[in-house]
Amino acid sequence: MIRNNHPVASRWNSWNPAEKLSFLVTGSIFLPYYFAAVALCCGAFLVLVQPKQWGKVWAKSQRNWLLAMGALVILLPLWRKNWMGLGMGMLFWCILVWGLYLLDIMTPQLFERLLDLALLLGFLSFAYAIYQEIFLRELLFQGRAHSFYFNANYYAMMLSFWVLTAIYKLAGRPSRGRAVCCLLSIATNLFALYLANSFSAMVSLAVSSLVLVLLLKQRRMLLLYGLAAAGLLALILFVPDLLPRTELIPASFANRIDLWLTALRGIFEHPLLGQGLLTYHVICQEVGGYLEIHAHNLYLDILLNFGLLGSVVLVGYFWRSYVLLYRFSPRSNHKGVYYLAGASLLAILIHGINDVTILWIQTGMFWLLLLSGLGIDRNIQTAKAAALQQGRDSL
Repeated sequence: MIRNNHPVASRWNSWNPAEKLSFLVTGSIFLPYYFAAVALCCGAFLVLVQPKQWGKVWAKSQRNWLLAMGALVILLPLWRKNWMGLGMGMLFWCILVWGLYLLDIMTPQLFERLLDLALLLGFLSFAYAIYQEIFLRELLFQGRAHSFYFNANYYAMMLSFWVLTAIYKLAGRPSRGRAVCCLLSIATNLFALYLANSFSAMVSLAVSSLVLVLLLKQRRMLLLYGLAAAGLLALILFVPDLLPRTELIPASFANRIDLWLTALRGIFEHPLLGQGLLTYHVICQEVGGYLEIHAHNLYLDILLNFGLLGSVVLVGYFWRSYVLLYRFSPRSNHKGVYYLAGASLLAILIHGINDVTILWIQTGMFWLLLLSGLGIDRNIQTAKAAALQQGRDSL
């Protein structure tokens, strides 16, 4: 029998089933969305039907919140006969299940490996965006590259996450080769962001990346940020045509006002409980509003989809599952993961003023991957407590 001593194969064989599953599902995020959807459903199914082998999500205290979210995103659109919302709600619930699973199994080593995988596959997305720009530009909506991510705005959100991830990795003092890879990732993703032509994403990334650099206390990166911002400002002043779609701003703003007014009418019709995900697409045809898939404002869209009571459940779920984990940060040796999670949330909230990009399969999965680092310190503490109790029992 011939042994396989290849380092990649050896490392893969050394991983446990949970790590292998997380690696495969994470890799699917950065492929066309239908691959991500299939991998997500398979991963969530394995988590739920084999809790002893794949994790303990079903036994955690979050299960009540998870069930409440299931009622919100599945039963609510079923009650309102919002069939598109029902389909998206089932996928959304699978994303939540998968996110809790990652949170439950996360270790420092696994988190870094998954982020490395995300950065590497980001180059594949960039290559396909370049291919679209060169060979498929006539087929692109408004000439905006979207790579594997359904539309350019979703791709722009992914690009923001990649840049924030690369900044986080650079702060960890990587080797020279890894540092070059991170810098190349930032450069290529910023160029791809220009190809995606998302001004909202540019603004949100500019703010969130600056906040992340300041929190990480990286003076060199802050200097590079200042030089890049100054250079970009000079380019815009001398070559104003570089700004994306400036000629469309008046018409785009008028459309946004129509979208937001339509969303408000829908919110007033069902103020306590909405009609599930994609409610805007259902009501816009009924009230004669501008035809779109969502309200192009995250805050209005959440209220429209879930109502006041449902929005409280949504906020409560993320507060209970993620925000409360910040109590481990003061004594943490992994403070960067808390800063990364906060910066990614800031990017979503700023971008959400003008668009809804996080309620999508790939963007949602990528964001919960970034948030999964919040579980590291809790898991370490839980493991230490279990080992201590086992030692006492053996006496």
